[in-house]
Amino acid sequence: MTIIVSGRTFEHRNLLMRLGGDFIKGDRTWRFWDLGDRGVALLRNTVGLIVTEQRPSAEIWGDADDEPVIPTNPVQVGDDMTYYNHFADQDPIAYFGFSSLGAFADHVASLPRPSNVGGTCDIGWTADPGYAGTKSLAEALRIARTGWMDGLGMMDRLLAPEPRSKRRARSMTGGRVNVGRMLSGAPDHMVTRKRLKGHRSITLFVETVMWQGITANNAIIRVVLIAAMVDRLEQEGYSCTIVAVYSAKRRDWRHSYQTVVNIKDAGERLSLTDISFAFGHPSFGRRLVYAMEGATPQCMLTRDVRGIISQAFTDEHPPGRNEFYIPQIRQNVSDIWQMLDMLQPDDLPVKLKGDV
Repeated sequence: MTIIVSGRTFEHRNLLMRLGGDFIKGDRTWRFWDLGDRGVALLRNTVGLIVTEQRPSAEIWGDADDEPVIPTNPVQVGDDMTYYNHFADQDPIAYFGFSSLGAFADHVASLPRPSNVGGTCDIGWTADPGYAGTKSLAEALRIARTGWMDGLGMMDRLLAPEPRSKRRARSMTGGRVNVGRMLSGAPDHMVTRKRLKGHRSITLFVETVMWQGITANNAIIRVVLIAAMVDRLEQEGYSCTIVAVYSAKRRDWRHSYQTVVNIKDAGERLSLTDISFAFGHPSFGRRLVYAMEGATPQCMLTRDVRGIISQAFTDEHPPGRNEFYIPQIRQNVSDIWQMLDMLQPDDLPVKLKGDV
């Protein structure tokens, strides 16, 4: 059952966000897919909010007697199962694992468009540029394969210009992150913790979910901060693997599904065009991931319910040794230091410091 909240929602947006609601821009409402009785009661008792309930319509799901049967056999799709059952949501109903962004794009491109066009499973293929970030799935695939150059253009003010004098810089495909310039230009803002002896390989798991209300500027700043973390780690002798993770639960909450894409191998040069698309462009999820999940009946995607966002790691199921988790951003911030606090793992061996 879907809970729809309207009324003076702007005044209570922090509460709605904290309870896990999704803002529907088109009709200016908030929706909750499985809020629970206590959450519904809290919203009903909040002055200015109007709470209504909506059951799945017959147009999408059919009547109770002919509701489609959803397969319950788990599926594994892709060319890399390295991180299967590595995350907090165990035994996913569907696991999509890929060794590279190119392998991920090739798989999505090979999928036949689901037959129920306009109903449920064609999410990702539809012409929905205002929500998906690109005018078509084909355009999203092109950007995934060639790199998101427009994203680099948005990062111009945070990328280093060509040096006029010799200085230490880390070369990367698509540009260099000038960490000093980004963090107020003072190199003493960088704090190096004691090195982990004998453990020089680090894996960063980056949650790639893009919330609908996140601004392009916030998304790009997040990308640059991630690049800066990797840059500093590798300057200090660590070797970084970057893994994109998209975690979600079905509308029945009984099953989860995950998409995992390896973005950078240890020892490989960091590609800003790759990470800007995977972590800064909404079409990574709203075109490619939705298209793949939509072609998999086990995920139960519908036009109204596109998955309930989950977390790759939790306090009860933290990352492993030499693994670090960068969560998605659930709200826009105006201060880069606030975003750094939201993203940077507490135990990262080489840290960017935001206080002057």
